[in-house]
Amino acid sequence: MNTISTDNGSQDKNKHPFLSRIGSYITYEEIYGSSVSLNEIIDLVRSLPLKYWCLTASTSVLLLEYHEFEEEYQGVIFNRLFPKELLKKQIKIDGGKRVFFHRMQLLALLRLALLYSDTGKTDSVEDNEARKNITARCLLGISSLIHEKQVAEYRSDINMQLFWNKLTVNLRQQLTSPEKVYLMSFLSVYYHGMHDNFNHLIGRYKDMLLDIPKDTDFNPEGVSKDIFTNALMKTTNLTVEEYAALAFGILVYYFPESNLLKSFNNFPIDRNTYFSKTSLRDKDFIASLFDTFSLSVSDFRKANIDEGDKQESILDFKTFMLKPLISLEDSSNLYPCSIRYLQRLGSLEDALYWIAAGNEHRDDLRSYIGQVFEFYCRKICERIQSNAIIKPKFFPETDYGPVHSRRKTCDAILVYGNAAVLMEFKIKTLKLKRTIIDCDFDSLIEDINKAFIESNEKDKAAKQIDETIKALRNGSLHLSGIDPRTITNYFPIIVTFQNWPLGPFVYDLIRRMVNTSGLLRQPYCAPVEIWSCEELEYIEAVLTNDKISSLDIPTIIRDKLNSGYQSMNMYSFLWDKRHDMLQNNKYVTSKMDEMLEIITRQLGLTE
Repeated sequence: MNTISTDNGSQDKNKHPFLSRIGSYITYEEIYGSSVSLNEIIDLVRSLPLKYWCLTASTSVLLLEYHEFEEEYQGVIFNRLFPKELLKKQIKIDGGKRVFFHRMQLLALLRLALLYSDTGKTDSVEDNEARKNITARCLLGISSLIHEKQVAEYRSDINMQLFWNKLTVNLRQQLTSPEKVYLMSFLSVYYHGMHDNFNHLIGRYKDMLLDIPKDTDFNPEGVSKDIFTNALMKTTNLTVEEYAALAFGILVYYFPESNLLKSFNNFPIDRNTYFSKTSLRDKDFIASLFDTFSLSVSDFRKANIDEGDKQESILDFKTFMLKPLISLEDSSNLYPCSIRYLQRLGSLEDALYWIAAGNEHRDDLRSYIGQVFEFYCRKICERIQSNAIIKPKFFPETDYGPVHSRRKTCDAILVYGNAAVLMEFKIKTLKLKRTIIDCDFDSLIEDINKAFIESNEKDKAAKQIDETIKALRNGSLHLSGIDPRTITNYFPIIVTFQNWPLGPFVYDLIRRMVNTSGLLRQPYCAPVEIWSCEELEYIEAVLTNDKISSLDIPTIIRDKLNSGYQSMNMYSFLWDKRHDMLQNNKYVTSKMDEMLEIITRQLGLTE
């Protein structure tokens, strides 16, 4: 377990609520005077009922989802899980630094509880301090077993993404092949570095689910505007508004940002109570939705390893990834793997595959979602053109003219003087089973090819951008009012529907694969950037903020590529180097407020 200094130096804690640095490592041995085995931790887990672990480890995991490096929330977890006497011992050992909790540690504890704690056991430990003693022993023991010391860092301004990127770097020397390096980077960032701004997530999907289909300018090619609505109604007997209210209503339960702690009083979620006042026409669908995304405790145990659990398997969260919700025997549910749950429940693409099961229009549904996403990103570019301090000239793909085949061009171009920013919008995601769960390196390579280079002889993102650059250079693509000879710098950006887990090694791997394919190698072309949809939303907020110095996209990319963050995601760069620039996107968060009104109206949620 790490500790964190309470001394923020010259920083004002009120102005900078994030923990200033990762401090020294406290071991189980230092606190208790002896080592601990996995079997001893399992015996401790068995001494308390499953319900206790659900109400402690699970709620703490949720607190850390968005507040991992905030002292206030770390303090809440410490007071909830650790006995007072441990603090006294810790002060003697480490000079009063605070214990640092992280999700890997708490998820490992929850996994052991789901595997070994007696679901029907009555709590025989009456004293709350005694329960905390058991919890502290388990958490410190788990930290010792997973070698947490390797990720201790003495540095300032560290954020969640950077923290787990450092984990990758520190473990690199222990890995025996490049494939393992890439997979460790991939997994460390996937499990611990991917997160969405909750306001952005709900606001984005409110726009994509409900508002864009009604927009008179949205005219999807080859499919009906009603294809998603009709398929959803056929599968669930719900309208799109009802589905959105239900899906995001569950997320609001888990992530009520303004009232986070209060919501845990009745955690795990009791579906019958929470949705008791819903006005949904088909109430049975609530149960089916939970069943789709959840796994019972008994099935969880069957899917996991048997009693001979080996030490290294503590970090095995495969069943959490397959079924992010765990159903308890009292019909309530707990929520151990928040990242994947957010993606599955809040993802249009996952909803697509679910509602399209057996639907003869499956390919059309996928095409529809892709066109919705392109339209959404195009609207962001239009707002940048209209509202940015430094205004670019924006050209959507539909404006490139009939001379050049649209099939091989990118989706959008923003021109800033002699610099052109070329964007391609992609909904292709990573395969859950082979890539993420099985950690198959060949599958990762296949996913990269299909998303960024080529698939079934069709050009993909990087190739489409490369073809666009060539067309501009040879004069076969015309931009109204632009002399292509004046454009001397090109900045390729691929914007993905969902976050890709981009650690340093994986980012370098993608760029190397693109270049090896002969793409984007021109001396006047910058290395390809891969942004999530949320990062594009943040960039819009930065460019339209008149309270900071004027910036444009080429300047931001140049600054990133010339820093130590060239192989990290854009969010990490903005966080560490331009923290003052990060803020919510006003347009997207306004949609969040609109969605909350729909949730309240449709579900009649109870406390």
